[in-house]
Amino acid sequence: MSRQVARWGSKIPRQKSIASAGLIALLWLYLHPLASDQISLVALSLPLGALLISSFRIMNVTLLLRKNLRIFVILSVVVVMATLTSLIGSPELEVLREVLVVCLVLLLGIVVGKVSGIHATLSGVLVGATSVALIGWFLSLDSLDRLGFDPFSGGSDFKGITGHQMYEFFSALVGVAVGFEILSRSTRLPAVVVSLITFSAVTLVWTGSITGWVSLAAVLLTASFRAFFRGKYARFALPALSIAIAAGVAAAITLAVNQSLASAIIGALGKSNSLNRRFLSWEAALQAIEPVGLWFGHGVSFWRAGSAGHNQVGAVMATHNWGPVGHAHNAHVDLLIAFGIVGLVLIAIALFYLFRGQRAHGSSPGALPWVLFVALAVQGLADVMLVSRPLGWLLTGLLVGAFSTSLADRGARNDKNSQPDTAALAPADSS
Repeated sequence: MSRQVARWGSKIPRQKSIASAGLIALLWLYLHPLASDQISLVALSLPLGALLISSFRIMNVTLLLRKNLRIFVILSVVVVMATLTSLIGSPELEVLREVLVVCLVLLLGIVVGKVSGIHATLSGVLVGATSVALIGWFLSLDSLDRLGFDPFSGGSDFKGITGHQMYEFFSALVGVAVGFEILSRSTRLPAVVVSLITFSAVTLVWTGSITGWVSLAAVLLTASFRAFFRGKYARFALPALSIAIAAGVAAAITLAVNQSLASAIIGALGKSNSLNRRFLSWEAALQAIEPVGLWFGHGVSFWRAGSAGHNQVGAVMATHNWGPVGHAHNAHVDLLIAFGIVGLVLIAIALFYLFRGQRAHGSSPGALPWVLFVALAVQGLADVMLVSRPLGWLLTGLLVGAFSTSLADRGARNDKNSQPDTAALAPADSS
């Protein structure tokens, strides 16, 4: 009897993990429907300040900065450059506020992810994404008998909390990707995780978004690669993944260059008008980038109402009776607009140093960076949730903080042979 009690007790997570996962889920639910101009700087600054103060007691911030000084310097340069280019483009206090909101949400995510660790972070994001989907279905209870599902000639009537299918399928897509990562880490409650993944996937499909469907397929394919190419097949994993990514990139470039072919394919699904609008917005946005902005970016000022870039793209769209637009409908284009070639190169260098340092200590980030990267890269071809909404910035910060902690802790566990706290849905083993 005592052994059974001990066995059940080992499955109960510690209070810190539950609290951390709950906080992340609440942040996810809070930021999901909000735009950047709806977020209070004071409301963000107070809890962030409290978290920063408490984090000094939980982790050695001085040691963290010293061990990753090169990375922090590079990213600081990127932040300063993005702030300056934003203010040069639109020298207004409101622009500075937008920059601060982006930085605060990112920093909030990094601190929460750093303090919580990878286990609680994964659980919190999955619960948050599932909660968003659940509330969306609850709001649709009075129209379930009229809730249509006809993605091939239109879209679903399911609009969720925000009333916009892009925001809903983004949250569900992240939930599916994070759920697969939890499963790959041998979770204590696999049936619960599978149920939440299925619920998120059904919600994503019911939004009727073709982009969401393709992104979901990319997640399933990547997770399948992860499951199949393990053990004796591990040596084939990198070549197979490289071939798949190369094929995906080649297909995307082919469709972008041969727009008539892309329109014919998407037109068969009843979405050609939407695709043509996106092609036009990509082309107009790229043409509106100033020469200096191409190298150093425009920060957050390019898409501000009344800016030169916004007006130029809007004029092009208006000639085709489309618009107005507040982003390029392509995360890759918008990242180039925000940071420029120099900024993107610096970010790539920082990531290189991060992974090189972790590899030197025998650490590996696991499957999630690949699964989530593929999902967001595919989703970003037609939508821009990751760049334009606070929920995307929070996700980035959470993963940076959580995985940096996970990799550091893994190296420490190799020396001390100790186990970390785990959350209710989180893995029982991070190896």
